[in-house]
Amino acid sequence: MVSAALASTGVDDGLWTRYGEAYSVAAGIISLGKMVQQVALVVGALILLVSLVSALSSESWLMFGVGALITAIVSGGGWISGMITIDQEQIMQSIIDDAANTFPLLDNPSKAQFLGVTSPGQSAARKDRCCGKPNQQKQNEPVASPLVANLL
Repeated sequence: MVSAALASTGVDDGLWTRYGEAYSVAAGIISLGKMVQQVALVVGALILLVSLVSALSSESWLMFGVGALITAIVSGGGWISGMITIDQEQIMQSIIDDAANTFPLLDNPSKAQFLGVTSPGQSAARKDRCCGKPNQQKQNEPVASPLVANLL
């Protein structure tokens, strides 16, 4: 549910639910990408094990070399596929952040709270200083994404 601070912004619960579900889908895509990577490594290890057993039983190390090559191709391809899937999540999250940041019915404090720059009890001004320097963000400038917010 929406906290008291969010309810005071006048933003409809449906908006928060929609973006929350979109972030959940993005997190699910990360899980899928990691699973693809892990499966690729397990399949590669099994191929390598079978080629080793085959090479030991037939005393042909050529079989092991072929198995090692196939292992590298399968594991490497699977790992890269998992990375591409995880990168898609990063793109999706950036699009969601941009949509929330440019949503016309949200004021800057609501945008900051939604994007995770401020906590519900913290003021919209966030912090007075960043990295030993005064905070240079102006009132009407867009709010930074959660990745940049960790630096602020």
